Amino acid sequence: MRTCINIKSKKIPDIQCKSNAIFGDYCSKHWKHPSRFTLKHDIVDYTRAEKNAINKIKMAWKHHSSYISLFNQGPCINLRDKSTNETEIFSLESVSSIIKLYYFSIVDSKGNLWIFDIRSLAQMISLGTLSVNPYTRSVLLPSTIKKILRRIQWLRSRGYVTLYPTGTDFTSEQIWMQKILDVCIRIESFGFHVSYEWFNGMSLENHVEYYKTLYNLWNYKLGLSLEQQNAIVPSSVKLFTVNNKKTYSKNWWEKTNLQLINTLITSSSDKELQRLGATYCMMGFVNIHKDAAEAFPWLHDYIMNAF
Repeated sequence: MRTCINIKSKKIPDIQCKSNAIFGDYCSKHWKHPSRFTLKHDIVDYTRAEKNAINKIKMAWKHHSSYISLFNQGPCINLRDKSTNETEIFSLESVSSIIKLYYFSIVDSKGNLWIFDIRSLAQMISLGTLSVNPYTRSVLLPSTIKKILRRIQWLRSRGYVTLYPTGTDFTSEQIWMQKILDVCIRIESFGFHVSYEWFNGMSLENHVEYYKTLYNLWNYKLGLSLEQQNAIVPSSVKLFTVNNKKTYSKNWWEKTNLQLINTLITSSSDKELQRLGATYCMMGFVNIHKDAAEAFPWLHDYIMNAF
């Protein structure tokens, strides 16, 4: 019986596994996640055919990596000198200085190339102006907006901050703004153009009214069964827990309502149920903000009939 050719463990990589190889060259412990044991002084002498195969794999991976970058960050990743705009829209710095991680580009209907720092596009989301190219004011394609949102979500899911740094550390206000922006981006991904200011500009009274609106929709006006509620938010009985006998500060209401929105749009693993939760959140904004009501008249009509 042959010996497993894997290392003994990640903690002991300099010793070869002593178990019998029963799955090809590996034992039952290492065959699923192999890490081949090689002595440091071993020199692998590849044949010409093996070297050619290795080079082909390297080239294929290089092309694949380039394709992934083109798909996620736009077609101008390696064509910065071809950009129509020489400076970035928000920072006003040269597009050549944009960090590769935050680089994003689009091509308009005339074939012009436009380069952005993705943080500028996140800023546009916060202001509710993501629907147009800021340089030309031409409407962005839904597929382009979707790609922008996907890139921002990818960065945020990995802990990257999509705010422009103003110093060595972010202030508590900037961190709070990022949390609001995260929620706005999620709602945007469901097709609702929502402005950061719709939430950020709410008064104490607005927050109380917003909470009451969602409470009444959830428990009465929408006619949702407990099964339907639990499908959108598991353990939905804990969704609304405010004690009406207590008085809360504006800061408390902001955190409570932001958490409420985030719970409604993220709790379910089903995208359509998440979209439904986002729709309910938008009903709350429509009931508070004139701009939201004008942007979504069909939701406004529903709210007027429901209340």
